[in-house]
Amino acid sequence: MKDAIDAMPPFRRVTGPAIRLHIKATLRAALNDAIEQQIITFNPTAHVEIAPVRKPKALVWSDVVAKWEQTGERPSPVMVWTPQPTGSFLDFVADDRLYAM
Repeated sequence: MKDAIDAMPPFRRVTGPAIRLHIKATLRAALNDAIEQQIITFNPTAHVEIAPVRKPKALVWSDVVAKWEQTGERPSPVMVWTPQPTGSFLDFVADDRLYAM
C-alpha cells in the first residue's frame, strides 16, 4: 500500500495547525457518535496530540511601513490600520464604484 501511495502524484497540501484542530474535532465528534451507536468501544482521537495553535500578533502598519518598503516583507500575517490611514484610504477611494463594499 505504501508503494501505491508513493506512486501517487504530489497533490497533497500541507495543513496548518488550526486546520488540524478542526479535523481532529470532526473526527472526535464522528467517533463519539460511533461509540453511542456501539459500533466502536473507544475513541482513538483521545490519544492524538496536536501542537497548540497560536494566533499571530496583529501589528500596526504605521509602525512598520518603513521596514516593509525597504524589505518588501510583511512583518506579520495580520496587519491593521489606525483610524488616520483608514480615513485617508476611504477618502481616496470615495469615487470608486466599489466604495460601498
